[in-house]
Amino acid sequence: ALTRGASAVSVTLLDHEGGPVADALTRLLLGHRSKALATDPDGVAEFVDIADGAYVLHVETGSRPRLVTAGRLVVGENERLEVTCVLEPFDLVIAGRVVDDEGDAVPGVRILARRVISAAGASDLVPFDEATQTAQTAADGFFELVGLDRGDHELRVSGSPEHATSDHVVRAGTLDVEIILVTGRAVRVHGVVTDARERPVSGAQVSTPDRRHLRDVADHRGEYELRRVVRDDERVSVVARAAGYRVARRTIDPEEHPDGLEWKIDLRLDPEEGRAWIAGAIHADSGEPLPATRVEVHSPESDTLRTVLSGADGRFEVRDLPAGDDYEVRVRPRRRFADWRRRPLSVDEDGVDLEIRPLMRAGPPRPWGPPPPANRSATGPSGCAARSRRRTRRRGAPRRPGPSRSRTCPPAR
Repeated sequence: ALTRGASAVSVTLLDHEGGPVADALTRLLLGHRSKALATDPDGVAEFVDIADGAYVLHVETGSRPRLVTAGRLVVGENERLEVTCVLEPFDLVIAGRVVDDEGDAVPGVRILARRVISAAGASDLVPFDEATQTAQTAADGFFELVGLDRGDHELRVSGSPEHATSDHVVRAGTLDVEIILVTGRAVRVHGVVTDARERPVSGAQVSTPDRRHLRDVADHRGEYELRRVVRDDERVSVVARAAGYRVARRTIDPEEHPDGLEWKIDLRLDPEEGRAWIAGAIHADSGEPLPATRVEVHSPESDTLRTVLSGADGRFEVRDLPAGDDYEVRVRPRRRFADWRRRPLSVDEDGVDLEIRPLMRAGPPRPWGPPPPANRSATGPSGCAARSRRRTRRRGAPRRPGPSRSRTCPPAR
């Protein structure tokens, strides 16, 4: 059951002609909690006394596949949200042939159809299980995808050892689709992604920026692998991206590897400058700003070290930093406050604004100047020890006549 609250969601189901759809099973979900209701003769299901949140609606009817809303239904606190969903007939077809670049049929190729979600609204219903809309080419390369709703669909055509995988966007109801698969040789593109100091960059996104758009993520050793089919005259570009680094790109010509099926392409990422920033305010617990406080910003990954001083209002700002998630901020207050540190800190172009309140030091305040000499007398600079030092510095000089004065100094502690 759903968490109880003061909100409500009213769902109205209509068919493609505008008529109500009765006795349809609707299920409202939020996380692992759900509530199911059947629509009444007017096609309405009322979910009342529920908590606010972003819900997903599932719909099941006997004549259609299981459907789900393309987006989330967001309802606020004490709000009643009314949603109207139109059930398409799901009777449209996409059909055509798959051939190679010489016009010969390519049999046994798997095709998956997926509704283009960007063209659907949050309350639009799309198939819950994409795998139900698949087809396989026959001996003559013919295929047919049935049970589609109206709108654009992305067709993912799986390749073979001699053909590359390809993607195509086709509108439902098109019956003369011709998909041409590129013929070539299957190669393994692999390498290592490192930074400027030749350290592996784990998690870097590596891809080929073309229609096939192959993609991989570098592992903890910075290694990646892409498999694709290339023509003999096709140049292949590989791009690497990671937070805090500039984009790295390398292009390789197949003529450099006329018979090779292993292409090793190493990529180096250089730090990205001038996008991230860190700012903050340094105050005591009383709210008093701490001016002229030293602030150190350090990132081992991008080899960045910046030092600034806070202003009269206690604020500081460090700009033009490479983005990264390993920053350390260290604050070194003077006098009676202890050092403050935070790490790791993730910083990007949106920046980070810190509120810093260093703790008070235990014991007496730390002096501003250098520590006093160890043999200084407890009587201070105006006591007998100071006069004794003055007498020592004047030793050997002629005594100045004057009245006789005597004073007994206490023993030095």
